[in-house]
Amino acid sequence: MKEDLPVGWTMARVGQLGEVQLGKMLDRAKNSGTSAPYLRNINVRWFGFDLTDLKTVLVSPDEQERFSVLDGDLFICEGGEPGRAGVWRNGKSDLVYQKALHRFRTNGSILSDLLMYRFRLDAEVGSLHQSFSGSTIKHFTKESLVKYQIPLAPLPEQKRIADKLEAVLGRVDACRTRLDHVPALLKRFRQSVLAAATSGKLTEEWRAENGVDDEWKNVELAHVADDFSYGTSSKSEKTGNVAVLRMGNIQDGKLDWEGLVYTSDNAEISKYRLSKGDVLFNRTNSPELVGKTCVFDGKHEAIHAGYLIRVKCSDRLIPEFLNYCLNSPEGKDYCWRVKTDGVSQSNINAKKLAALPMLLPSLPEQTEIVRRVEALFAFADRIEARLSAAQTTVARLTPATLAKAFRGELVPQDPDDEPAAAVLERLRPEPFTAPVKGRRTRRT
Repeated sequence: MKEDLPVGWTMARVGQLGEVQLGKMLDRAKNSGTSAPYLRNINVRWFGFDLTDLKTVLVSPDEQERFSVLDGDLFICEGGEPGRAGVWRNGKSDLVYQKALHRFRTNGSILSDLLMYRFRLDAEVGSLHQSFSGSTIKHFTKESLVKYQIPLAPLPEQKRIADKLEAVLGRVDACRTRLDHVPALLKRFRQSVLAAATSGKLTEEWRAENGVDDEWKNVELAHVADDFSYGTSSKSEKTGNVAVLRMGNIQDGKLDWEGLVYTSDNAEISKYRLSKGDVLFNRTNSPELVGKTCVFDGKHEAIHAGYLIRVKCSDRLIPEFLNYCLNSPEGKDYCWRVKTDGVSQSNINAKKLAALPMLLPSLPEQTEIVRRVEALFAFADRIEARLSAAQTTVARLTPATLAKAFRGELVPQDPDDEPAAAVLERLRPEPFTAPVKGRRTRRT
């Protein structure tokens, strides 16, 4: 690995920087001693640990010492997600660790945090995997780990870098956490809009301003819609003349034209051909997804598959308003109550769909409701697009910041810092010299 290094930096192998120790082999037939909790690679997360699911193993006193976990130890995943690393900062513990992990203990030439940050950077840019072995299941072996080269800064500069990274990446994580909460807020916002739209609250002011005093009527869906028909049960093909819409083409109350299958059977096309404004209802799916709906937009010719029910609205019901009713909290609650549960799927038949109770406003008010909901949903879509862009930007901040740190650009450099190469030379162990044969050591 060649890098242009700042003044005072040097390239170093991990094996020069401290001790690498693979963890304890788990073998019930051979394990003995006292029970102790142990770390698995699943417990090691980037920059930290998840200790919610610790297992225990029998360890002897010497194993407790050999596989101990001390403050400042860096643990690196050997398998799973090879190279994922976290520094233990919870003090001395009675934990041990298993063979799926490497423990790195610094000899004083590097801060464990810096090695952790370097692994994260190399994992982000894709260079870390070059040191893995295995064709399908990848491993970061001890042999590869001790040979792994990284740029090493002077110790005082390492401290400045680590402090700066902790502060900056902490803010990045806080920003990511806040952004991660937004999708749930947008989901609640859309449900609130639909609840207001189908209960009359969304258009209260509109009715007052326009002198509309028509009461909403309690009806069953069958009174304002008909043709509750199932789709084709014939096998579809990857190519053909007409698209066959399936339950996967209904996403978040909208029609998704991706992942299509087709038919060229003229009889099927004639019988199940969809018209613009048809409402499609997913009658069979998992319990949380059964009952999802969309309005057929007529952009392409299509028929519907057997897991969907086609509903045609009368001249008293706007299809988009029906779609909002079915996707509203009240509509979802009805579907949840009337569904029939199987082993892994739920079902709502056409008879139960036709019995859906709903509040029906006048056509002008339905039109106004559709207009307002579309405007509010478009606003939510714009926020969602900005959220996606912000999440992409935040995702780039960590590797960009780490790359800057290891180029020596994140913190100021001090020419008075002892060069990293000098630290390595000072910490290098003295070579072993065998005693000369025949020479006696003088006793004093």
